[in-house]
Order: sequence, then structure tokens, then C-alpha cells
Amino acid sequence: SVIWNIQHWVAQSYGLGILYLSRAKFPISVLGKRLLWFSCQLLIALAAARTLAFPQTQISDYLGVPVTQTAYVSQAFCLQLEQACLVFWTLTAGYFASQWLKVRKLPPLAVLALYLTTFRIVLGSFNSCVDLWIYGLPFFHALQYLVITSRFYAGERHLFGSGLAVSLKTLAGSPEMRRYYGFIVVFGICLYTGLPQMLQQFGVPAAAATALVFLLLNFQHIAADALIWRLKDPAVRQNL
Repeated sequence: SVIWNIQHWVAQSYGLGILYLSRAKFPISVLGKRLLWFSCQLLIALAAARTLAFPQTQISDYLGVPVTQTAYVSQAFCLQLEQACLVFWTLTAGYFASQWLKVRKLPPLAVLALYLTTFRIVLGSFNSCVDLWIYGLPFFHALQYLVITSRFYAGERHLFGSGLAVSLKTLAGSPEMRRYYGFIVVFGICLYTGLPQMLQQFGVPAAAATALVFLLLNFQHIAADALIWRLKDPAVRQNL
């Protein structure tokens, strides 16, 4: 589940970056997209390999379920993946630099921040931040979704006009948006604490109930994403 979360987060970061580039009408060729896609796949592979290569950094239990701490991948392989990541992300940076030389246009700041953050987290001090992978990434991932859903929610109700840029201060100052955020918080608490407690009333152990709800919601989340992020579908791409 931890590896799956990493894969899902990095893949969505790639998709969001492409979406923002498209909205900003930044000129990116098929080659540029493939280079960026492969660089993100290398990050996923590296994160997964590190999780499996360092027993001393693996968690002993996940949501109350014991986890066997074993090295499944060699650390030398991780080093090779690190080098490959550095090479391909350098090539990706070179591609964006070449686009700036051609058209004198840089990617939007949101895209640069998104990819730099993703790159830094995966290639950062992994050994000392296991909690980041368990709790930090889902939180960061949820914030990504919150930005998108907030814009769609506000757009469907014509709260802030047709512009794409809406400040956090404007969102927080809207009673309608505050009700929306309040509903999300309450609904999330009911799902992640209420459902496990309800299952426990039927004799399901606490650890099993928590893990079951967490994994089922993850499956639902990723299955829904498979429908939402079909960027090759013109109708879906237009809506996004």
C-alpha cells in the first residue's frame, strides 16, 4: 500500500503538471512529454526500490498490522536508479531550458514547484523520513485534490466568475466554500474513524478494521482516478 501510494502520487504529479502546461499554452512536444513521463517513472521505481532495499527504515507495523522487515532489492540497484534519475531529470531540465531559448517562455511556477517538490522528496533523505511516506504524501496528495475540487465546486456554482486564478483568501472568505470544506472534514472523519469503529462493534479487530477501511478506500480512490484522468479522451481533457 505504501509503494502504491508513492506510485499514485508521482503519477498524479506528472498528470497535473501536463494539465497546467496545457492550460498555460506552454509549448511542449511529444518528445518533451515522453521525457517527463519516463523521468517520473524512474522516480516511482526508485522510491519503490528504496522501500524494499532498506529493512532498517521499513516500518514494523502499518495501521496496526505487523510488517516483516526484509531487504528484497539490493542497495546497489538503488544507486543505479538514483544515477538514472539524475540523468533523465537533467535531460528534462535541459528540454525546458531549450524551450525557453526558442520561445522565451518558462513553465508556470506551479508546474516548476510541483516537479521540484516531487523530485526533492523522492531523492531526499529517505532513510530519516519514513513518516513522510506514510502520512506526508497522502496529505500532500489530498491537498492537490482539494485545489482541483475547490475550483470545480466554485465553478459549477459560479462563485468567482470564469477566471482560473482564485486566491486562498478569497476561497476562505466564501461561506459556501467554508461549508464545503467543513463537509469534507466531517465526511473524512466519519469514513476513517467511524467506519472502523462500527466494524469493531461486529467483532472485527481494531487493526483489521482500520486496515480494511483504509485499503478499500484506496482501491476506490485509484479506480475513480482511472476514470477521471483519461487525458487521451478529448471530452475528459476538455473538462479538465
